[in-house]
Amino acid sequence: MSDISIIKVKCFNGYGVRSIKLATVKAEDVIEVSGYRSRSGLHWDIGFLAKNGEIKEVRGIFKKLDLVAEFSPMAEEDLYKTIPREGKNIVQCDVKSFYDFHIDTFEKIAKMLPNESLLLRTTHNGFAIYLIRDADVTLYAREIANQANLLVYEVIPESIPKYFEKWIEKIEGIVRAITLGGHTVTLVSQHDFEGLKVLAKRTTRRIEVVLVDVLANPSSKLVLLHPEHDQVEIPTPPRLLLFLHLRRMFD
Repeated sequence: MSDISIIKVKCFNGYGVRSIKLATVKAEDVIEVSGYRSRSGLHWDIGFLAKNGEIKEVRGIFKKLDLVAEFSPMAEEDLYKTIPREGKNIVQCDVKSFYDFHIDTFEKIAKMLPNESLLLRTTHNGFAIYLIRDADVTLYAREIANQANLLVYEVIPESIPKYFEKWIEKIEGIVRAITLGGHTVTLVSQHDFEGLKVLAKRTTRRIEVVLVDVLANPSSKLVLLHPEHDQVEIPTPPRLLLFLHLRRMFD
């Protein structure tokens, strides 16, 4: 499999399980729904998922396979006046009816395709309905270190499928350090060919997540630095690490 675009990681710690989706660095067939609603109600970016006969509101990133339906008015003024089109008069009298039209269309298409996973992305500019895939690969990880609001998870080796390992080999670009907020993660090694390979990432207002392939020998170590926190070292770092930065206003 060479077209991995969505990676789901289930992260375990002492408080429970956190499920995170990431987009691969070169993903071109990914859609992200923010879940935004303006206070006025005139602007929005909302997603609904139809799966197993149920429809629920969602946000996040998804892999879009095929476009099922799409609609957008010719201009913003079309929301408020009669639109002559193909010999018929289509009337969108207000924003609420425009939004309800999106939902109604989605429900009808979902009933026509009950065995498919469908995503409706509705915005003030129109809507699109996609066949979607939840993830190309699901990994499992456990927390091994932290530096304040930067959490470090080791991807459990037994959860890594062979096809994912082959996909990793094709990813290019190696660095010695990455930055998440005010935190710097550096690989300390004596060999120039070793480093960190960024596989996937995601940034929102609340979190910053990076999945990294660590190319290092047993004598290497990862060093976590932050001007306001104690240095953290991870000796002999695992092969795959997930860094989860819980974003704050000034970090």
